[in-house]
Amino acid sequence: MDQKKTGKFIAELRKEQNMTQQELADRLNVTDRAVGNWENGRRMPDYSILMELCARLNVSVNELLAGERVTPEKKEERFEENIRDFITVNRNEKKKHRLIVGVMSALILIMFILTVRFALIRKGIIMDPDLKYERRLSEGTRYFKYEQLEDISFDYEMGVNKYGTIVFRYPDKALERLKTDCSEGIEAVRKAFDLPELDSRSFRLYKTYGWQLVDADATAPQRLLEQGRLISRVLDIYENSFYDNFRLRNS
Repeated sequence: MDQKKTGKFIAELRKEQNMTQQELADRLNVTDRAVGNWENGRRMPDYSILMELCARLNVSVNELLAGERVTPEKKEERFEENIRDFITVNRNEKKKHRLIVGVMSALILIMFILTVRFALIRKGIIMDPDLKYERRLSEGTRYFKYEQLEDISFDYEMGVNKYGTIVFRYPDKALERLKTDCSEGIEAVRKAFDLPELDSRSFRLYKTYGWQLVDADATAPQRLLEQGRLISRVLDIYENSFYDNFRLRNS
């Protein structure tokens, strides 16, 4: 079966019926693009509309698939051949269609996963692998305001990521240690600024307002004010595991 020959034959029969591609498409409940693909030999009509197409064009299935009028002597011979070829073409087209749909679905899924992952990273729900701890800090690169943290607990062990930004080796442990060591300060910050509970989604709020506890409550005991400052310091490093400010500024 020659698809281009069949397509040309469909076009000739359509014109004999004084129909445009759109008119034929409307009668078959398909698009004019589908009709155009048939007539250009790019696609074959689906078997589900083959009989109706032949009826609209006033031609037998055998002749349509042959791409020409078939003489009575060759009718049976050509019919068997055409049906076999038509089934093969339809099967191959369906396989191709499934492959295209599968590839497109996979690409859409990958894009969706990447988009969701990026959003979760930016919201601090999951960590960016590129921003995770890579190696220990050298003495020459320590920042004075962070040095004392490791003296408080080994859970605050620090290092740098691949971009040279200071991060905790175990961010989750650091956050849990902070919640234990500074539970009073965290509660004071939460009440003073009406914040949600401290977790991986709300930590930036506590980082911002921890320093400001002294402004919000001038009567707060000194230990709570110190805890407020520690909260901001710890969460400043904790944030680096999710959002690299240095990389953003230099991008």
